[in-house]
Amino acid sequence: MKLKYVISDWGRIPRGVAWLTGLWLAAAVLYAGPEDSAAEPGHLFRMGFSPNILVGFNENDANAAVKTWVRTLAEERHIQVDPNPEVFTSLPAMVKSWQGQKVDIVTMTLPEYWSIREDLKFNRFISATRTGGEFMETYLLLVRKDSSWQTAADLKGRSLLVLESPAMSLAQPWLDTILLESNLEPASQYFGRITTNTKLAKVVLPVFFRQADACLVSQSGFAILGEMNPQIFEQLKPLATSPALLPSGGFFNAATPAAAVDRMIEQLKQVHTSPAGQQLLTVFQAERVEERPLTCMQGALDLLARHEELLKAYRTHANNASPAAPAIAEPLAPPQTARK
Repeated sequence: MKLKYVISDWGRIPRGVAWLTGLWLAAAVLYAGPEDSAAEPGHLFRMGFSPNILVGFNENDANAAVKTWVRTLAEERHIQVDPNPEVFTSLPAMVKSWQGQKVDIVTMTLPEYWSIREDLKFNRFISATRTGGEFMETYLLLVRKDSSWQTAADLKGRSLLVLESPAMSLAQPWLDTILLESNLEPASQYFGRITTNTKLAKVVLPVFFRQADACLVSQSGFAILGEMNPQIFEQLKPLATSPALLPSGGFFNAATPAAAVDRMIEQLKQVHTSPAGQQLLTVFQAERVEERPLTCMQGALDLLARHEELLKAYRTHANNASPAAPAIAEPLAPPQTARK
């Protein structure tokens, strides 16, 4: 089967926990025993992580945690894995390493992949399964139930809080799309103020306490917060709900030897069977790692294609209507960010 936007020849191609995929993947990948190495003899398996996959962590702490796990387990299990996984600071650097065959797997968000899709060739894909068996994310645009607002279009000039994490990577493209399809502006233009925060409670509770008008969160995160405080369910309602989308995952370089990838994936699928692996997955509120069919990305890719199409049409119309107007801001760059 061919993906409409990903594959033309099989080569072009956390609470939400997707943003943690890169961190635990670095550790999980090493649980193979020395008698069953996850790499080809003579092939040093190399891992990489995109600029956005560790959002929410102190960068230095995250890098240190990844490298410590990789080095320790590589030494104990005698596995041919590079003890220095690459945490890329830019997408161009990631593409260069990928094309130079210096990395075998990169964990990234789907919007990151979309922006560099013409430059990457991959053939296998994995992602985490959360507790309950889910691996997709659904997004909610929430307001108070006692408000008069009925649709996203009613929020012109209002304040919006957005949860920031790789699990939320498709939330703002989705919100842009429903606004643009109603012949409105993208979110960065339509709302009066957008503020992001990596803490779920600091995104939802201000709406609950009438300190902000609306918030954009994952359905899984909202469910967990509501279980801890049922009043949140009683007082907040969704104005819009996204389809289930896959926000991130691990992409295997098509240039990596197939046998090495096969054995690596098999080891990843077994990480939950080891006590240490179970402990690690529990910390990150995930159940296991699974290979996914490439078609599982199609919903996200369709959304990103539609978003790109609508945004291009909006900019063309705005420029034609007012040639002297200032340049349109990127919709994925909210005007304010709070990281407390």
